[in-house]
Amino acid sequence: MSFTSGGFAIFALVFFALHFAIAARGAGLRTLLLAYGSLGFYAAWYPPAVLLLLYHAGLARAFAGSLARRTAPLAIVFALVPLAVFKYWDFFLGLGGAHGGYLDAALPIGISFYTFTMIGYYADVRAGRVAAERDFMSLVVLVAFWPHLAAGPILRAAKMFDFIAKPLPLDGSRAGLAFVLVALGLAKKLLIADHAGAWVDWNLSFGVAGMSGLDAWLTLAGFGAQIYGDFSGYSDMAIGFALLLGCRLPANFAYPYAAPSIALFWRRWHVSLSSWFRDYVYLPLGGARRGGVRHALNLLVVFLLSGLWHGAAGHFVLWGAYHGVLVVAAKRLPALRVPTAIGTAATLLAVTFGWALFRLDAATAATLATRLVAPAAPDGLPYVRGALLAPIAGVALDHLVRLYRVDAAGHPTLAGRRWPLVVAAALVPLALVFRGRPLPFIYFQF
Repeated sequence: MSFTSGGFAIFALVFFALHFAIAARGAGLRTLLLAYGSLGFYAAWYPPAVLLLLYHAGLARAFAGSLARRTAPLAIVFALVPLAVFKYWDFFLGLGGAHGGYLDAALPIGISFYTFTMIGYYADVRAGRVAAERDFMSLVVLVAFWPHLAAGPILRAAKMFDFIAKPLPLDGSRAGLAFVLVALGLAKKLLIADHAGAWVDWNLSFGVAGMSGLDAWLTLAGFGAQIYGDFSGYSDMAIGFALLLGCRLPANFAYPYAAPSIALFWRRWHVSLSSWFRDYVYLPLGGARRGGVRHALNLLVVFLLSGLWHGAAGHFVLWGAYHGVLVVAAKRLPALRVPTAIGTAATLLAVTFGWALFRLDAATAATLATRLVAPAAPDGLPYVRGALLAPIAGVALDHLVRLYRVDAAGHPTLAGRRWPLVVAAALVPLALVFRGRPLPFIYFQF
């Protein structure tokens, strides 16, 4: 169920009405509503897929008595089985030369997000960072919490169990922040992502071989605007809806296109995934503690896995490798003092170039790379230019105005007492009236 659909509007009205009606009647009843509401939210996409959520909750309950000992690795293996089957089966068949394509249309929405949530939970229990949960409905909420379910952010068990036991009260400040986050996320999706996506698709439909350098760069920048508006928009709405329920989630984006280095970009982009790989892959591998070569290797492993997490395709792996090489090079090269503006421009240029590997197959991306320095093309070609400037400018405006800030703990906070509320209130009708062509959220496929 998409946050921008009419069906979701009805779901949200009914769910929040029930939630506020029973919130004071005990944690058990509220947990049941969260669990059944989340399962219903997922069933609206494809009812049998609910069995996957119940599988993960049942698996966690079955291992609850032994996770703190030696069975956590086995639980992680079982948790990975559905992901391996639905997302990577065809990919590995293809690597072996066999015919794939059997499960291309069957990828359950959000499977990578809730699978990584559960893997993190098992690792945290084994490390003693959180106690194993025995209540089945609480485990259902951990797996299926509907604000995050379709496209993240990736949840942490300790925070979720604290929320289930004792949600934050909904005061005026939190309600205002939630409204701003939901309104801003809606505007990012409808005004930026959907408009940019339509024109990027238009340009790519005519092929990249005939693009001039300007066409190629604008198409890549347009996709950069689309994926930012799409994914950060979903994340903002998810965090806003969670806050209305009394759950305070960290920001998943912190104005990444303004980062003055590639390392800082990755601390601000898809923060829940970056921090997940840091805590559960990079640090267990040794982080930066085992010398320069091992440090570089650890970083490359993380980025290769990050690329593979995004999709079972070679171009995603290349995209991960590209960013891994950039981060390793930035850490290995002698530190250079450059003005912030130059560092930001260079980082933005490198990230924008990398979107070719994310959006296109390797052969098409290579062709587009050759067009980035192509001379101006004759007039009359079908590629759109001017229409892409508006959503690109929208991303720039978002980074300049900043309706919310990200505090030292990583949580969004309002940038002011009243003006963000006024701006957010104006964004909602603008987004609904001037919305672009409806497109599915990009991260639904991950």
